[in-house]
Amino acid sequence: MYPSAATVLWTFGVAGILATLAAFYFAYENITSQTIVISVAAFVGAFALLSIQLFLELRAESAVDLATAEYTLDKKLPELASGFYSDDHPGGIRVVVEQQTSATVAKKSPNIFKENSPQVLATDMAIASFAAMLLSYQSDWQLRPIILTARYTSGIQTAAWGSKDGECEIISADEIKSQLEAAGNVFADLYLSFSGKRICLPPGSKILVTRQSVKIMNPWCILSVTAQEPLSFLYGRPALIHPGRYRTIEHENMADGTPRYTNMPVALDIRVEYDRLYSKHREMVKIRDWISRLVPAIHAWYEGTGHRFVQYKSPMEK
Repeated sequence: MYPSAATVLWTFGVAGILATLAAFYFAYENITSQTIVISVAAFVGAFALLSIQLFLELRAESAVDLATAEYTLDKKLPELASGFYSDDHPGGIRVVVEQQTSATVAKKSPNIFKENSPQVLATDMAIASFAAMLLSYQSDWQLRPIILTARYTSGIQTAAWGSKDGECEIISADEIKSQLEAAGNVFADLYLSFSGKRICLPPGSKILVTRQSVKIMNPWCILSVTAQEPLSFLYGRPALIHPGRYRTIEHENMADGTPRYTNMPVALDIRVEYDRLYSKHREMVKIRDWISRLVPAIHAWYEGTGHRFVQYKSPMEK
């Protein structure tokens, strides 16, 4: 949609240098004309000043953030999901996505929960969950949330698509699933009942999914979310002791002596790198606005937006 900024600047630089050489030659051939000499000097000075200004104005920027996703592996069911989910939006979407995705894998290939370490299962779910978040909760880069004022349905939110035809790079749910599967993610078969089955990203965007990261690349910026394998564990069933206080209880073991419950925090490194050559582009305001909504949305997805967290019954429980 947009020509390469590097190509434009190279063209400008080469054309400017050729024009400068031509101007010097012309001034040399007409050295007796004071007006021509002054005009050439002004042209060369203006070109040099513009080049310096471009170098100073066009600056690369980066921003980093950290989100936390908590997961519990229940070997008996088996299930890999969070022990608690936010009772506020988008917690209701996340719990369905993660529990149903885990249940689908457990029914098809229950040995996956034995063949993979808890760390791998947790990071796989964190990455798969982020992909599901893009498809369901943040499916349009110009999405506009609509929050309804209500009494007993206050957790319900909706949103209006803000992008028009030609303002999107469409990434399908099938493509996301294929990349997850190719990366070896055990939760590639995402449950997407809340999804429109596609993501609308800024024009020219590409998405790259690996085992531990999701990267969105476009001419203006690169957004990456990387899941770090958990380094600490707690064993036991997660429980709410009283409002605001959580702990693990019932340290039950399996027949082989290993703990039934393994609780793990997954650190999600969020990094945004803004391209230097597009830093003053007319569309950069929209890109920054998108990032300013997306990063808090990642925190809301994994960490919740309110103070009330609920334990949901697993679809694997009978």
